[in-house]
Amino acid sequence: TERARTMAERGSKGGNPIVMIAAFVVMAGFLYWLNLRATPAEVAVVEGSDSMDVAVSIDAGTFAADPMAHAGQRIRIGPFPVEATVGTDGFFLAIPNMGGPYLVRMDSALVAEGRVVNNEDLVTVTGQVYVMNDSVADAWVADGGITEADKVIVTFAESYILADDVVVSTPIAPAGGGN
Repeated sequence: TERARTMAERGSKGGNPIVMIAAFVVMAGFLYWLNLRATPAEVAVVEGSDSMDVAVSIDAGTFAADPMAHAGQRIRIGPFPVEATVGTDGFFLAIPNMGGPYLVRMDSALVAEGRVVNNEDLVTVTGQVYVMNDSVADAWVADGGITEADKVIVTFAESYILADDVVVSTPIAPAGGGN
C-alpha cells in the first residue's frame, strides 16, 4: 500500500517526463505517417460560374426511389421516352421503376425558344425538382401552360421537374433496317 500511495503521489505531480516525451514522439511519428499516406487532392476552380450551372446526373433507380430527395439541386435524368404531353409546356416521362409517369414542365425560356417535345420522343431533362400542389397547378392554368382539363391530370403528381434544358435524342433504329 505504501508503494501504491507513492505511485499515486508521483502521478498527481505530473508523471514521468520520459513517458510524456515518448507519447509526443509517437504522435509526431503517426502524423508524419499520415502525411506520407495522404493522397493529394486537386480542386478545380471555375471562375464566373455558379453552382446552378452544374447538374448532377441521377440514374433512374435512384430518382425513382425518392424524387424529392433531389429537391434544391440541379439534376439531369434520362434519356427516357415521353409518355404523354400536357398542354404546351409539360409532358410525362416514362421512367423505369417509377410506378407511373413523371411530370416535367419546361421553364419559360425553353417555351419562348419554341422547344417542342412530342409523344415517344427520347429526352434528357435538366432542372430542379419541386413539390406539386393545387396552387402550382392553378398558376400553370393562369399562365396558359396547361388547360383546366390538364390541371386535373397534373395534380395527381406529387412532384415535378421544372426543366431548364430538354435534349431530344434520336432513338437507335432496330437492327435489320426496320423491315
